[in-house]
Amino acid sequence: MWGGYASTQPYPDCTAHFELERLLGVRLQWMSWFFNWSVPWPTVGGQQAADGGYDILLAWQPRLDRRRVIFADVLAGEYDDYLTRFFTMAAAHPGQVMIRLAHEMNGTGYPWALGYRGENGSGVSSTTEFVD
Repeated sequence: MWGGYASTQPYPDCTAHFELERLLGVRLQWMSWFFNWSVPWPTVGGQQAADGGYDILLAWQPRLDRRRVIFADVLAGEYDDYLTRFFTMAAAHPGQVMIRLAHEMNGTGYPWALGYRGENGSGVSSTTEFVD
């Protein structure tokens, strides 16, 4: 299976993906999106993907704007409403939805990464934060 990430999609829509397909002369069945927890599901882009019969690969970034989501808060139920809305909308998508939660968590470039030492403090304190 082949897919593609086209910069900015799904915001404001999936035009970048369709343009990439046009340039390559091929349909890319999977749309790849980077997505944080500030929005439960992209409305326009999600509808375009559904209408076109596309599958979605989400690099699901556990952050709200610039603040990282603390995994202990997830386990404590702080994000239950968000997660319910997100998974309800994802389940309604007519194609497949694959999630890459907290991509590159073993690196240094993201607030949820073990080695992160950015402007908003350190990343996760231990790999045990990913397991529970």
